[in-house]
This record gives sequence, C-alpha cells and structure tokens, in this order.
Amino acid sequence: ARTLRDIVAPLMAFFGIALFAGLTRGPFFADLFHLYAAYTYKLSPTQVGYLATSAAVITLPLQFVAGWLLDNLGRTRTMIPGFLGVAFSLCLLACSAYLHLNFYWYVAFFLFAVVTQSLTGGSVQTIGADVAPPHARGTFLGLWQFTGQGGQTLGPILFALLADSINPGTAFVFTACCALGVLTFLVLAIPRAGAHGIGV
Repeated sequence: ARTLRDIVAPLMAFFGIALFAGLTRGPFFADLFHLYAAYTYKLSPTQVGYLATSAAVITLPLQFVAGWLLDNLGRTRTMIPGFLGVAFSLCLLACSAYLHLNFYWYVAFFLFAVVTQSLTGGSVQTIGADVAPPHARGTFLGLWQFTGQGGQTLGPILFALLADSINPGTAFVFTACCALGVLTFLVLAIPRAGAHGIGV
C-alpha cells in the first residue's frame, strides 16, 4: 500500500497551487472585501447588497467562460494569465486603500477583481482532478481539498490581522502575493504537467 508521502511527494508543487489559491480566495469568499467597503466608505446595508449582487451577476456567466478556456486553451495557459490578473486587481485595490481613492474607484477595482477571480475559480479543482493518481484518486483529492480549504480558512484571518495591525492596503498586497505564489508553484509544476495530461 502506498503511504501518504508516496502520494503527495511527487506532486508537492501542485499542492502549493492549492494552498496559495485558497489563501488568495479566502478573504474574497469570506466577504471581507464587502466588510472593508462598508467600513471605509460608510455604506448602508442596501449599498452593500447592491455591491454583492453585482459581483454575483458578473460571476454567473464567467463560470462557463472559465470552463471553456480551461478545455480549449489548456490549464497553464489559462491559469498563468488568470492569476496574474488576480494579482494585478488586488494591487489596484491596495492602491485604492493606500491613496484613499473614492468609492467609485473601489467599485471599479473590486469588480475587476471579481472578473479575475471568476475566470480562475474552477481551475484549481480541475488541475487537481487532472493530476490525481488513478490508484489513489480519492485519497489524493481528499488531501487536495484539505490543503485548499486550509488556505481558504487561514486567508481571512491573515487578511484581517494585517488590515488591523498595519493597514488595509498591506492586507490587499499580501493577498496579491498569494496569487503570485500560485504562479510560482504553477511554474514549478509545469515540467510535470505533460506527464499528467495537462494542456500547457
């Protein structure tokens, strides 16, 4: 029987993708961006609702676009520019915080972040399914989900601690660096990609 080490070690770079993608998405899916906007711009509950609904409306069709891109352009050709876009959009949000830009700038940058997050939303799960070893697929995907969920659990508290102890701009920069971490591990994984049938 193969041990967990035998299953994980050859594909460690892919687990880095799962971890850092979770760290990147954690604050977003925990609605901390809405909380930041409400606190910074003194939004009413209705205004927060409009912001959240706008994000949801944008996300719905882009899920299908993201799937089409993954199937037709390949995993890495979709994920590399996708996570670059995520990092860039988060840097724009950091600029809005550092420069105290008005709410309309924040909305523009936030919705851009929604687009980039949506276009990369299913990529991590897809690549996990692609590289899962046939002889231990269930175990591998369980570990994969645990790793991603671990990052998604830590992301919000790290974001909040940075925003509270330093400033919100630093929290956005940290999240952008996590997106760049995905790219780093993705590049490390590319030499193995062809062996696992992943389109590059």
